[in-house]
Amino acid sequence: MKNRWLYVLLAISLALNLTVFATFAWFRFQRFNRRVKLFRQLTRFEPRRIEPLLIEYHRQMDSLRLEYWRARQQLARLAFEENPDPQDVEHTLQNIGEIHQQMNRLVYETGRKTGMLLPPEHRGRIREGWCRMVRGPNPPPPPVPHRRLFRRR
Repeated sequence: MKNRWLYVLLAISLALNLTVFATFAWFRFQRFNRRVKLFRQLTRFEPRRIEPLLIEYHRQMDSLRLEYWRARQQLARLAFEENPDPQDVEHTLQNIGEIHQQMNRLVYETGRKTGMLLPPEHRGRIREGWCRMVRGPNPPPPPVPHRRLFRRR
C-alpha cells in the first residue's frame, strides 16, 4: 500500500515538473521566434547596405574603447602618485571627455545612417529604442534632502 502512494506521488510530481518545464520552454520559444521574425524582416531590406556601416562602426568603436581604457589607466596612475601635476590630471580628464564625446557621436551617426536605410515601420522601432536608451533603465532619483554629517550634542 505504501508503494502505491509513493508511485502516485512520484507521477504527480513528474507531471507538475513536466508542465512547468513545457511552459517555460514554450515562452522561450515564442520570444526566440519573435526575434527570428524580426531578423527575417530586416534581411529583406538589403542587409548588404547596412553591414558595411556596422563593420566600420565596430572598428572605430573598438579603437575608441582602447583609447578610453588607456586614458583611464593614465588617470589611475596619476591618482596614486604623491604629487601629481595638476596640468597632467586636467589634460587626462579632458582627453577622457573628448573620447567619450566621440563615442557618443559615433553611436548617434551610425544609428542615423542605419535608420535611414530601414523602411518606415522599422524606423519606429528604432526611435522607440533610442527613446528608451536616452531615458535609461529607471527615472532619475528624486533630490535627496540635505543631511548633517555630524550630530550636534
